Amino acid sequence: MSRSMDDPTKKEARPSDMVGTTALDRLLRAGNSFSGGEQNCVHINDRSGQFVNVSAISGLDFPDDGRGLTTIDWDFDGDLDLLFSNRTAPRIRLMRNELVRGPDHHFVAVKLTGTTSNRDAIGARVSVFVEGKDKPFVATRVASDAFLSQPSAWIHVGLGTASQIQRLEIRWPSGETQQFGALESDRFYKITESDNKVTTWTQPEVLPLLPEPQEDLPVESKARIFLFRPFPTPILEIDDVASGKRRIDTVSRPTLLLFWASWCAPCLDEMKTLVAEKSRVDQAGFDILALSVDGIGDGAPTGPKEANETIQALNWPYQSGFANAIILDKLELVQDIIFELRQPSGVPFSMLLNSKGEISAIYRGKTQVDQLIADVGALPLEGSARKRHGAPFSGRWVGEAQNWSYKTLADEFEYRSAEDDARYLGMAIQQMEAEVAAAKNSSDAERIRQEIATMQATRAKVLLELGKQAEAQELLNQSEKLGGDSYETLMAEGDRYLDDDDSVRALQSYDAAARIKPELAAPKLRIVKALVAQDRLQEAVTIASGAVSLMPQNGDAEAVLADVLTESEEFDKAIMIAQTAIQKYNKHAALYGALGKALGGKGDLEGATKALQEAVRHNPKDGELHRTLGVAYAQQNRFELALESFRAAIIADPDNYSAWNDLAMTYSVTRRDKEMVTTIEDLHKRLPDDIETMNRLAWIRATHADPSLRNPEQALKLAEKAVALTGSQNPFTLETLAVALARSGRYAEAQARALRAIEIAKQGGNSKLAQAIETRLELFKAEQPYTETKP
Repeated sequence: MSRSMDDPTKKEARPSDMVGTTALDRLLRAGNSFSGGEQNCVHINDRSGQFVNVSAISGLDFPDDGRGLTTIDWDFDGDLDLLFSNRTAPRIRLMRNELVRGPDHHFVAVKLTGTTSNRDAIGARVSVFVEGKDKPFVATRVASDAFLSQPSAWIHVGLGTASQIQRLEIRWPSGETQQFGALESDRFYKITESDNKVTTWTQPEVLPLLPEPQEDLPVESKARIFLFRPFPTPILEIDDVASGKRRIDTVSRPTLLLFWASWCAPCLDEMKTLVAEKSRVDQAGFDILALSVDGIGDGAPTGPKEANETIQALNWPYQSGFANAIILDKLELVQDIIFELRQPSGVPFSMLLNSKGEISAIYRGKTQVDQLIADVGALPLEGSARKRHGAPFSGRWVGEAQNWSYKTLADEFEYRSAEDDARYLGMAIQQMEAEVAAAKNSSDAERIRQEIATMQATRAKVLLELGKQAEAQELLNQSEKLGGDSYETLMAEGDRYLDDDDSVRALQSYDAAARIKPELAAPKLRIVKALVAQDRLQEAVTIASGAVSLMPQNGDAEAVLADVLTESEEFDKAIMIAQTAIQKYNKHAALYGALGKALGGKGDLEGATKALQEAVRHNPKDGELHRTLGVAYAQQNRFELALESFRAAIIADPDNYSAWNDLAMTYSVTRRDKEMVTTIEDLHKRLPDDIETMNRLAWIRATHADPSLRNPEQALKLAEKAVALTGSQNPFTLETLAVALARSGRYAEAQARALRAIEIAKQGGNSKLAQAIETRLELFKAEQPYTETKP
């Protein structure tokens, strides 16, 4: 598993990280095991320097999603029992040690209290000296000794066959050392720092614990959850049978949303009951909207036609309409937010909205009309009365139910729905404005105002995405008045998106930043980068041309404009702009770099090299300039200088992966294959999931002409991973896996993979690749591996 983010809530968290973290969280919330159902393992030290796996006979090999583990003498019988916790049920297991402790096996247990040292004596070391042993038994008091685990305050020391303790020595964290003379074994002792008295402790009567068989609790298909805090419903737009498309999250009185299907027998039973209870429903003062899921999903057995026929056959007296995949997806997300663990919803499934359109209750399975009417009557309740109504049993409450964090809701919906993201951000701003009024001091109030300013800028960006220009501009103005750093926030956000190859969102962030500071060139130049990433070159040229006249006028805009013109193959214009700007800003490395790229594009490699040398001289820390100079050298077959430049590029910027590839390619061209393989290995360590690098290394390790550079085992492992990452749909990775299998002597499997690669290559119109694989296939049929020929 890849390394997790240090803090996913910080601005440095990239969108792809958030997506991955959220996906993992949803898997766990659905009740999946973090450990994949792997059984607990137990290894025993056989005192020969080896450990023996005794998992199967230990009685501890549960398939739990284990977390914490500690030893404790639970029943004070002198042997250690095991206590461990799990992420899912059973949350706690106590495994009592039932091994018979014979008369020749002894122990001593000590509980320490610090005075000069910390009260719990954390860090104290206990040494127990016994007859016949040159070295003492040693144990240390620690605060934690395993993941999510804290040991007992009793320090338990096994003494083996020693029945008498000659001396007990304690070294306290304060540095003080105490010694105590002969003590009996098989006892519990309490000792206080600086007190030379040892107190024998007598264990209390232990209640008998009987083992209990683990039985799986039945899974209930029905559930009622009355929310202690109503949940703000996301925007839900349905196809209404009577009025066409309409929103259903903006109701004027309580409404039950009933999701059903014409093929669902429990749904039809519930609907028949609701038809019969129409007068009671009307008297209770709420509406019902039946939303059919017929036709949703591939291979759905029924569609709108069957749903309409069912509605008519039932003489359905309430509103009806059709749900859609977007609504169901949003409501699944809502439940992910509300519930820690849950299973996907089926039908019948219902939600009760209050008169504000907020989700107030959720029902899985058929609803009972009496309960429904009672819940409608309880909608206005607040505080303790509401909690008493919603709780399935009586009890004492630890505290008040917390308000929903609208900022959290906005984060959850960010990648699902821009409309909901904007709506929840607006609610979050209102929520934080109330916090300003309730702030305890002026510094807290100012901190919250700065957070509001940042959130206003974020919401403005989303509104721009939705085409709400005026509203977005007003929010940006408000953000600036609060003195927020919204401009820097949006610029940094755009940079993160662009770094994550999300040029669309990057463009939105930069556009919002440009609206805050229209006089600056920087956001415009970032917009140009995002447009180039989308191959919108003419728009990029237009924006870059306009940025030349903006502040600060330091040559940056001209360099970007020349680069975009070179990208558009308008080399003469690029050269003219760069040369003119260099006369004004003659030490500008980026301008020399832009000139070098334009000259190289036109074919003037000598001129390009001179310009790039000058660029590197002015900015030797720019890895991309070194790399571009290396490319110019390589194009002139000046390979030693090219290698030098590529190495300099990597030193300046280790994340310049193009430089790594260029270095490896140049080693290959100059027949330095060992250096080439080492470079690709280093790149693979940096990009362990990059398919191209993985496939390239696997190919070399399977096919290289030099046997010392081949590694069939590594080749097979890499090729299998590359095929898995491409879903077995990439002919290049399948071809590599085929040659790796053949190199390992697995010719039948190699033939199967090669045939699949040929099929996919032909489907994609790559006949040349298909022919090459067919040639290798003949070798596999003859049980011969494929080996690259020496150059």
